[in-house]
Amino acid sequence: MDILYLTLCVVFMVIGIQFTRGKWLRLLVGHGKQSQEELKKPGLIIAPGLIGLGLSMFFLGFFDSRSWDNIGNAIFVLSVAYLVGTVILAYIRFGCGK
Repeated sequence: MDILYLTLCVVFMVIGIQFTRGKWLRLLVGHGKQSQEELKKPGLIIAPGLIGLGLSMFFLGFFDSRSWDNIGNAIFVLSVAYLVGTVILAYIRFGCGK
């Protein structure tokens, strides 16, 4: 059992759940005029990648089997690819269109 992976698991899960609720996005955006419902939509897009990272850290930290390590690595790669793809699509949609 690796304490670092389990700590990262808790951190990513808490951040993912808070993004699902739309609570912490106001800190990233600033205290603008967006309502809670307007901030919830981007949070629901980002949250699966963060929760996937937390799940992969759980598999890497809790189980000592080689097959669980492979599953954790696969989920980690998919989550990072999802988050990078989300950032690229957001840049293309909102950054290059102006």
